[in-house]
Amino acid sequence: MSDPIYSTVAYVSGDCFAVSNAAGDTFAGEFAAGVRVWADCRADGIRLGTVTAATHDAAAGRTLVTVALDAGAVLTPNLAAVLHGNDIPESLCSHAAQHAIGGRDPLWPASSALAGLVRLASAAETQAGINTDKAVTPAGLASAAKGLVSANATIHVATTGSDATGDGSSVAPFASIPRALMAIAGKVIAPGALVTILVADGVYTVPATIVVDHPDADKIQILGNTSAETMVAIAAVDAAARTITVPGDYTAVLRPGDIAGIVGSVTAGLNGAYLVSGITQANGNTVITCATETFASSAAGGGSLFIKPANRCVLRFTGTYTCWLLKRSLASLVGFRVESNASQIGLVLRANSASTIYQCIFYNLERGIHVTENATLSTYSTVVKQCNYGVGSEGMCFLNMTLGTTILDGLSVAAVAAWGGQADFVAATTIFRNTAAQFSPAHDTLGNWGAFISYR
Repeated sequence: MSDPIYSTVAYVSGDCFAVSNAAGDTFAGEFAAGVRVWADCRADGIRLGTVTAATHDAAAGRTLVTVALDAGAVLTPNLAAVLHGNDIPESLCSHAAQHAIGGRDPLWPASSALAGLVRLASAAETQAGINTDKAVTPAGLASAAKGLVSANATIHVATTGSDATGDGSSVAPFASIPRALMAIAGKVIAPGALVTILVADGVYTVPATIVVDHPDADKIQILGNTSAETMVAIAAVDAAARTITVPGDYTAVLRPGDIAGIVGSVTAGLNGAYLVSGITQANGNTVITCATETFASSAAGGGSLFIKPANRCVLRFTGTYTCWLLKRSLASLVGFRVESNASQIGLVLRANSASTIYQCIFYNLERGIHVTENATLSTYSTVVKQCNYGVGSEGMCFLNMTLGTTILDGLSVAAVAAWGGQADFVAATTIFRNTAAQFSPAHDTLGNWGAFISYR
């Protein structure tokens, strides 16, 4: 290697050394900030680092060089020699004179303490479970190529957002759920991480099916209005006037067009879902007027009004087939009202997947929910109203409605239907009202091209 232009090196401190020559020249230019240095501390080993500053002490005839050593190392009083820049053997810009004939230089030993000194993992180390920190796995290669979501993340959607200029943050939300899903398409979501797509209140026109097909969809939750659902004891029911009276002021949480429920009444036929057409508040009470539909009785029967915040986050589907298509197992879908023009399906759960739906409303559809072969649907506190079918299944399916109150109301053909295969329908509190049939075929009876609904 070439000889250094300075003749003397002296240790000053753990991060500083001095260089000089007989003339007392300055070497501040040679040791400019960012230049790499190599320091030989003899018995204490070689140190590599980067210059952070260099100043010339004219009175002493020496240049003081401050360095940041790799991996937290420090200089020692055994410092005997220093090289810089292209004089460093490890430098990719080393002089030709430093190389062995034919360029077959020996590799420096691998080190976890020195930057740039690496080696390939051994065959054993590439096997996950032996040295997982060094393992080369398909998932690892995929995350490196696609990008990794390593921690919990939230993507915001709002009616005031923009799919063109938004970035999914709270201050620059997207305008649609498909755009939020696109933001994580092709990315790997790490184990333990959860991506939340948070949809603000409002009415969203959905012109095409929202497709959930992310390989890590089980680490994605899509949330609308997740406020707690409210139960209020009913003070009076007037069947002729189609009104429900409750104590207190609920004008802030109920609006015309909302769907509210009556639950817990002992009056036959009164429990169900009702379309609100008007709200007034007087004398400490709120009076809810319902649209034209028959009330079974004016006897409240100890019932409660069921107020659902999902009414505030509306997906108005204008496309064909289905608003939601879940091709993969989604962690959860919470707090949406899905509506259309009575010829589409609210949600389709594709074969071999499992998803959970909480506190949703499906209104004015051909079918609220459809589950295909080998899929598992868990739906809690869900309302399906004014559809041909409430929940449909095709092939071997599992329908779990064991938490909260499920209301299936105003279904012109059947509340629960199956076509071929067996549907295991497990329910806790399920209200059937104004349905042509609760089950098709009748539960525990073979029908509809070999379909069988097991109801328990």
